[in-house]
Amino acid sequence: MVHLYIPQFDLLSSGSQIFSLFCIVNLYYFFTVYKILPLCIEVKKFRIKKLKKNNVKLKTLKTFLKSNVNILQNVFKRVLVN
Repeated sequence: MVHLYIPQFDLLSSGSQIFSLFCIVNLYYFFTVYKILPLCIEVKKFRIKKLKKNNVKLKTLKTFLKSNVNILQNVFKRVLVN
């Protein structure tokens, strides 16, 4: 029977492995909170602002097109009547 020595499962080094894992997880957490999330929030705010701006443009375009359709209908009615 061959006895394999796996250092990952050594009880003497488990404390240092848990500590290093804790440190790495904390570093990842703080990096995410202070670097990644603000970028995501900034992108979200920019997109919302752009959507609101485009929504206003669409509303004005819709009213403009409605008025043009009404004008064209009146012109065609006059042409057909004459």
